[in-house]
Amino acid sequence: MVILVVALPCAGVMLYVWWQALQEGRALQTALLQASVAQLERDLTNLWNESEWVMSRTAARPAFRALSPKACGDEMTPLHELNPAFLAVTLWTTEGSLVCTSFGSPRGQPAPKANPARLEERLAKDALHLSNVFVGQIPRTPVVAFSYPVKDDAGQVAGVLSMPVRMSYFENLVLSVPRPEGSSAGIIDRNMVLVARVPANERWQGRSLADFPAVAAGLKALNGVITVPGVDGVERTFLYKKVPNTSWHVFVGVDSKILFSGFREQLVQGLAALAFVIAVSLILALALSRSVTGPLADLVRMADAVASGKRAARARPQGNDEIARVGQHLNRMLDVITRTEVALQDSDRRRHELSGRLIRAEEEERKRISRELHDQVGQDLTALAFDLKAMARRGGEGAELRRANEAVTRLLDQVRNITLLLRPPQLDDLGLLAALRGHIERHVSPHGIAVHFDAAINPGRLDPDLEAACFRLAQEALNNVLRHAQAANVWLNLRQSDGALVLHLRDDGAGFDLAAAWRNVTAGRSSGLSNMRDRAELAAGTLEIRSVPGQGTELLARFALQPRRGESPA
Repeated sequence: MVILVVALPCAGVMLYVWWQALQEGRALQTALLQASVAQLERDLTNLWNESEWVMSRTAARPAFRALSPKACGDEMTPLHELNPAFLAVTLWTTEGSLVCTSFGSPRGQPAPKANPARLEERLAKDALHLSNVFVGQIPRTPVVAFSYPVKDDAGQVAGVLSMPVRMSYFENLVLSVPRPEGSSAGIIDRNMVLVARVPANERWQGRSLADFPAVAAGLKALNGVITVPGVDGVERTFLYKKVPNTSWHVFVGVDSKILFSGFREQLVQGLAALAFVIAVSLILALALSRSVTGPLADLVRMADAVASGKRAARARPQGNDEIARVGQHLNRMLDVITRTEVALQDSDRRRHELSGRLIRAEEEERKRISRELHDQVGQDLTALAFDLKAMARRGGEGAELRRANEAVTRLLDQVRNITLLLRPPQLDDLGLLAALRGHIERHVSPHGIAVHFDAAINPGRLDPDLEAACFRLAQEALNNVLRHAQAANVWLNLRQSDGALVLHLRDDGAGFDLAAAWRNVTAGRSSGLSNMRDRAELAAGTLEIRSVPGQGTELLARFALQPRRGESPA
């Protein structure tokens, strides 16, 4: 008790304080990483915006629009002054021929051709496009290139303006971003190739991170936080973000050991303090146990008696005041539980009576509506059908009249189906067997399910309530087979045995988890099984359902035979 009252709350408080400190520290470190990632994203976005401004104006100049071989000659110096990232200016035709370049081609060598795949990728963008890392055909070094469409006077794309950017520019860009001590940062293109990383690691520069499944999986999202081993094998917590327009990612990561080192020390200190508190609590518990063991043992015996079903068992208040009050509270709780059980039993009895009245009222209402549909609506529709046919005979087969006649015929069939579903007339006029056969022929067999119906009951009518209850159980079970079972065969047997009417239904369908179905009934998410049970109990019957997933479902209902109302037992 002392451990529960003293040690555990102290442990909970310590763990909570440590956890809060851990979360605050993690949030602080994460905020620092987020600031670095945001700065790196802004720098790349600024490079994108500046490049778009420069290249859109360059591509609009007459020499470029005319695809002049001299267009590149005078552009490199002012462009380099505007943005030192650009390595050169290169102009290509849409067919992949080099128009001009500020690199200068070695004498005696043919002008290089554009890479067809990269050219097709650039031509697909009617705006600025940033490539992945590739080895340039002219500088022969890894570069990335900004490309912009060049349009002629008619507004058609006539060529591609390309400005490669040195990889070292991106490395300097990453180096200029402030970041936490011991962290790494970098840029990744859309193919997950490492464009730049600090600290520099030549072994991994230009290598695809797709070779590292954990890293690649984390980068599939637009932005977020992951903790995975980096390319150097050190586990880091990474913040990464997708750069707008480029489909590139930027990331900043810090060694997880550095991130949480201070908080691990706090955890060790907290656990040591917790161990001390528990040790002290144990000593106190041993000192106090003798004074409370006897009264507590009596309370345990009382609790065991109650658990075994002896609701009249009560505690004998003794010992110190606290334990005596516990005994008194337990006694009052047991009194309340006893009264509650009595009230629940009475409530269940009233619920059963109400359920019976509702089911009987439902059957009467079904019968009334069915008769109303059959006697009034059905007859009116039949008369209307006859009138339409007579009109057709007198005035010829007009299209409108024919459609009206077909619509009335369909409506009459629908009314008949609704009438049979609500309350089949056979149930009142011919009895249970005729009603079951009619329901099977009209509503089950058309769906391709083979129903093997076998009945062995004495001739004559049974009690109407019993017939209605038995029919509704069979109807609900067959409907469940249609909706859920995916069965090919259903075996339905109705017989009289030992003064009882027995309904047995079995299918070869998918079955279901019976325990889960009853849990849904208890939770109020389903009422089918509960309604079937109530119908059986209302007719003084019992209901048993067995089902195993993959092994079909079996229903067995047994009703005590009663004479028809107004008749004497035979």
